[in-house]
Parts: sequence; structure tokens; C-alpha cells
Amino acid sequence: MSLIEQCKGEKIRTRNISVAIYTIDEESIAVEGVLKDDRFVTQYTFNGDEFPPGIVHHMVVRMRIGGESLTIEEIEVEMPCTPYEPCIENKNSLNKLKGSSIIQGFASRVKKTVGGINGCVHLTALLLSMVPAAIQGHWTNLTRRPEVEIVFPEALMHFLIDSCSVWQRDRTLAKELISNIEEMTT
Repeated sequence: MSLIEQCKGEKIRTRNISVAIYTIDEESIAVEGVLKDDRFVTQYTFNGDEFPPGIVHHMVVRMRIGGESLTIEEIEVEMPCTPYEPCIENKNSLNKLKGSSIIQGFASRVKKTVGGINGCVHLTALLLSMVPAAIQGHWTNLTRRPEVEIVFPEALMHFLIDSCSVWQRDRTLAKELISNIEEMTT
């Protein structure tokens, strides 16, 4: 019996994050991320205000990613539903990341630039969950034909090598990738 099957209570809240990747051209993609939090029970705030069941957060981030360094060329945010009116003040907080590469050090740059009091924790969480999908989507866009040429080998190796136990530098898949890239670039 799974942990959820053992629960005696009701489901009280969900968070769903979805990420979709679209091609723009051979080197650019559009990435759309959606975060939606639903509350299924009444909740009370610190000052006694009542929040009925319903959507708590609904936020959308869209980016145009392009070039060898996978740079954010455009970024836009929609916040159709937030729990508090002042939350909308963070709508433009991600604009500070325009021009940033989403590889090598991006997560720490995001946390430093728009994390904490510099932005919205929900937009930050959504953006950070979008980046791995964006990198994979970019790779999918580049490799849609059998005569694939690895255009950005350093970026590919940086993304994959030591990213998880299967892609450890000393394991078979990583060794094969490194060998293939070395053959292609020499």
C-alpha cells in the first residue's frame, strides 16, 4: 500500500507545473511554464481572514531561448491569479534575467537576482523548473534529423556529464558521449 493510499484525510492542496517547448527556428525555442496551486479546503490567514477553496496561484512564464549559450532573449510573465493584490508587483521581476544564459550557474543567478525579497518565490520555483525542460527542448530542436551535427558540444556535455548517476563521467553513457563529441570536433 502506497503512502497516499494509507492517508485517512482528504486532499487539501495541489501544485501543478507544466512546461511546453515550441520551435521558433533552428536555434531558438519558446518555453512556456505554468504554475497552478489549488486549495480544496477553507483556510484562515494570520489575521483571521477566510480564504475559501479555489485557485491560489496561477502564473505563466514565457521565454524565447536562443544561441549557443542558450540565452534568454525575451521573457514575459502573466499572473492571472494571486492570493494578494500586491503580488502582481512582481510581474516584471524576471525581466532582470533577460540576456542571461540558462546554462552554467543559472540557478544560483536566479536565486540571487530574483529570489527572496527580490521577487516571488512562486515565479522563482516555476522558472527553475522550466530550465531543464528548456535545455532538453533545445537539444530536441537541434537533433530532429538523423544527420545531426552537434552544434554546441560544450553545452551538451556541461548539461549531461555528472548530472545524475547514469551520466557520471566514468560510466558508459558519459564515456560514449565524450568519445563521440571528441571524434566530431577533431
